[in-house]
Amino acid sequence: LARSVSKKTDPIRGSINELLKGLAAGESSSGFLTHLAKSAKVKNFKLVDGLLRIDFNKTLLADSPDLCKKSLIKAQISDTLKQFATVKDVEITVEGKKF
Repeated sequence: LARSVSKKTDPIRGSINELLKGLAAGESSSGFLTHLAKSAKVKNFKLVDGLLRIDFNKTLLADSPDLCKKSLIKAQISDTLKQFATVKDVEITVEGKKF
C-alpha cells in the first residue's frame, strides 16, 4: 500500500500520521483493515541508534482492549515504521507506559 507524504514533512512522522488517518477510499474494499482508534495521536517520538521510541495518547487502545487486537496494532505500527532504513526496532508506549 503506497501513500504520499509532503516533502516538507519528516517521512517518519508523515507515515505514522497517514496510518492514523485510517483507511483511504477504496482500501477497505480491497481487503485492507485497521485496528487503530481514529482518535489515537502521537504524543512524542525519538529515533536513537536505530530504536524508534513512539508514545501515543491513551485512545490508541480505545477500540481494541483485548490482547489479540493489541498485537495487531503493534504490528501495524512497527511494520509501517520499519520501512525506513534508519529504524531497526520500535518501542511503543501509551502515555509513557509500555504497550
